[in-house]
Amino acid sequence: MHSAIKERAEGLVDITLPQIFPTMTSDRSQVLQWYVEEGDVVRRGKRLLEVATAYGDIDILMPPLKGSYRILRIVKRQHDLMVLGDLFVTLQRVESTEAS
Repeated sequence: MHSAIKERAEGLVDITLPQIFPTMTSDRSQVLQWYVEEGDVVRRGKRLLEVATAYGDIDILMPPLKGSYRILRIVKRQHDLMVLGDLFVTLQRVESTEAS
């Protein structure tokens, strides 16, 4: 199974398009809208973006990471196409004093 979370140095985390459905392999998804902007601080379960898939429109949530993360860089923009494993956002871990 594909892991959508790629941890890097300095508290950076790359999030890639997860396997939304068991049969999803090379299906294309299109970014419909973002619910967050670069600079926003997010936690587990927050809606990040909506994508159109062959199975319908789906919200992609913040993965189950502990703590808070800042949206450092949005890689895929509205209307961009993605396939399984494509990087769509980079996060940066936020110290608890910054997350308040």
